Amino acid sequence: MSTHLFDVEVAKEVGVIPAIIYHNIRYWCDKNRANGVNLVDGYTWSYNSNKAFRELFPYLTASQIRTAIDKLVEKKFILVSEFNQKPFDHTKWYADIRVERIAENRKSNCEESQIELSLDANRIATDSKPIPDINTNINTDINTKVSKKGKAKEPSFDEILDSDGIIAFDPELREKFIEFIRMRVANKKPLTNYALKLIISKTRKYANDNPELMKKIIDRSTVNSWRDVYELPKENNDNPFDKKISSNDPCPFGEDVPGINFEL
Repeated sequence: MSTHLFDVEVAKEVGVIPAIIYHNIRYWCDKNRANGVNLVDGYTWSYNSNKAFRELFPYLTASQIRTAIDKLVEKKFILVSEFNQKPFDHTKWYADIRVERIAENRKSNCEESQIELSLDANRIATDSKPIPDINTNINTDINTKVSKKGKAKEPSFDEILDSDGIIAFDPELREKFIEFIRMRVANKKPLTNYALKLIISKTRKYANDNPELMKKIIDRSTVNSWRDVYELPKENNDNPFDKKISSNDPCPFGEDVPGINFEL
């Protein structure tokens, strides 16, 4: 069961519905900022289609969602843009400029405080011993996560799952993907990051982004120890994937067919 939250102070300013949607946008912008992704024009962005928003907030109408987003733009809580590679893709991108503005204000206040401290230190230094050098070059940029070899670290499976807007907001669905990952490891066929992203993409496609159908699809592969995911069989359709397949049975799609690689 999903839990939707909102900031009371934000709700006072823009209303409850915009506050709920803003909390979602802020969450993903924070995640992307921490992972150093979707950085464009000096802002960190998250993206969602109108359809995805309706899936995430089934108790809201499309009109309520549009009105809420317009209110957040008007009150300068978010920016809305498009950075899609395909011209027919009109998925909207959102930047949390309220957090960016707060961070900028804090930085400005911090710099002013440092100037005041520096002036005080200089005044004290004129009447006492010299102040020793202090190393303030502390790297607090969490976007520069690198390994000992200097290469950027690969995201963890948890980070990949949490970067998906549907999986992250459905703990039960998230756990089912984790069980699938464990099954692959137990069968000595562990997933790569690319393979996991591909499994997620195919599951969403076959389920048409329906969380309940996604659970059935990923469950089906886990129970049968399949390395891939497949479309659910149509009603009254005798599909070979409806039954348990032992490790000695041939793959129903002909895994041994030359030129076809079913390995992920």
